[in-house]
Amino acid sequence: MEKKRIGVALFGGLVVVGALVFGLLFLMRNTGKTERAISTEEATASLGDLVRRIDPSTATPVKSSIEYSEDNNEANELPELSKDSIVVPASTDAYAEVWASPEKAGQGSDGWMREMAEGFNSRNRTRSSSRAMAPSTSRP
Repeated sequence: MEKKRIGVALFGGLVVVGALVFGLLFLMRNTGKTERAISTEEATASLGDLVRRIDPSTATPVKSSIEYSEDNNEANELPELSKDSIVVPASTDAYAEVWASPEKAGQGSDGWMREMAEGFNSRNRTRSSSRAMAPSTSRP
């Protein structure tokens, strides 16, 4: 019975302390704030003063590694696919083929795309079973 009274007293004390803290926060929520609204002109002038004090400058743009021009073909910028080996071999005529960076198609924890392709290909689906699994686009 004594433990129950101590528990109730402790809980009551926590409730009182919590109510005091939240009450003080509620009462002091607007301390230091003014009720005055400023106009757009005043805000612009104040912002202009801050910008003059900070004196920001515009950085020079960094040029991208890919050059774009009218006569340049974007396909020439892509890596040569024949240099990479196919990691997940095809098992049927309906297979997943993934071209991805090593961060997504590598080994171990980096190979989640490769694992997904292996999982799909291991089901040995054919084109007819793949079409049967496709969702219907017609509405009832």
